[in-house]
Amino acid sequence: MLSLQWLTSARAVMDDIQATQLPAIQRAAELMADSIAAERWVHTFGCGHATIPVEEMYPRIGGFVGFHPIVELPLTFFTRITGEMGIHQFLFLERAEGYGQAIMKGYTFDNRDTMWIFSHTGINNVNIDIALRAKKLGMRVVATGSANEVGVSRHASGRTLFEIADVVIDTRVPAGDSLVRRVLAVEDYTGADLLAPTRLYVEDVRRLRTTAHAFAHVTGGGIAGNLARVLPEGLRAEIDWGAWERPPVFAWLARHVAEDELRRVFNLGIGYLAVMRDADDDLVIGRIIAE
Repeated sequence: MLSLQWLTSARAVMDDIQATQLPAIQRAAELMADSIAAERWVHTFGCGHATIPVEEMYPRIGGFVGFHPIVELPLTFFTRITGEMGIHQFLFLERAEGYGQAIMKGYTFDNRDTMWIFSHTGINNVNIDIALRAKKLGMRVVATGSANEVGVSRHASGRTLFEIADVVIDTRVPAGDSLVRRVLAVEDYTGADLLAPTRLYVEDVRRLRTTAHAFAHVTGGGIAGNLARVLPEGLRAEIDWGAWERPPVFAWLARHVAEDELRRVFNLGIGYLAVMRDADDDLVIGRIIAE
């Protein structure tokens, strides 16, 4: 059952954190306690999904005092793919060097403060800007993210967030699509399919929705992982991995990433799947069988 797989994987990550990160967690707690005891602040910052723990710091009944969330709306409140406040503007701002310095100008800081920054990759400029500025002001910097799988910094300093921070708490999250950044550090790739826009499948779904048993959008987790989410218990997908031609970008990745990992992380050129009784003229990449 997929829910049990998820729980098992989550426990494995938590066990890994317990085994490896307790000293860092203890040190971070000490720095934050010192700031609060001095009647100063622990400032928290993140972009995109990393604002979720930042927003958790907002004061409420039963919460801890002394935490100050810094929430920059253009980096947090984007609800569209295109149009105003869209993902394209967010990605630009997250990588715009100097934007973090401008954010810091809106607040008053003290060298007794602690800056706690959340970032999965630790390579984007706005987080690095804020960490560098906080260090210059004499603050201690704590970083939480996937430090073991860090890629190449986008900042002119050449440093990642995790290289700047005084204390790093590693979330121990697997590399996922950050594998691409690690491969780029070894071998460059200039093919247009590396950053090809996401295809829209609306017309395909409309054509098949009256006959399809299920649909699966293949995002993180690969083909098999996303199909498993829509199949009833007792059934599984048997994929014919040679049934289609992969885009050239995956041949480049395959020179550096094992096949099992490619299948687990990427869609390998198949972005959307329909589970059908009869496929007619559509591409068939596998079949559903009983476990």
